[in-house]
Amino acid sequence: MSTAMTAPVPNGGIRSALLIGAIYDGLLGLVFLLAARPVMEALGVPMPENPIYLQLAAGLIAIMGLLQFYAWRDLERNADIIRVLIAFKGFFVLLAGWSYFNGNLPSPVFGVFALIDIAFLIAFLFYLGKYGVATR
Repeated sequence: MSTAMTAPVPNGGIRSALLIGAIYDGLLGLVFLLAARPVMEALGVPMPENPIYLQLAAGLIAIMGLLQFYAWRDLERNADIIRVLIAFKGFFVLLAGWSYFNGNLPSPVFGVFALIDIAFLIAFLFYLGKYGVATR
């Protein structure tokens, strides 16, 4: 019976990024979920005709924070969450970039959110590239 051991994955930088991301996305999602109207008014962005679309997006952002929390808590067990986070962050960055270049970005603040997500995306891609399959 073979008991192959895998080397432990260094986790200092990625764990810090995950904890910061959990707090950032968790709070951002909750703020937009619970106070969408005042936040959108402060940004000068009209509320959608049906606020459920904004609430859906806000809920997904809060859930991203939860995913990052789980990955932070036990990185090796939840390594696949990094791949899901890359998809989420990549999608938002592409969507914001597309909106910006087409002149449809609702507020410059959403561009700032995209720039912050690029930083997380780079950290997650770096981690995956360096330790990808070694986490199992």
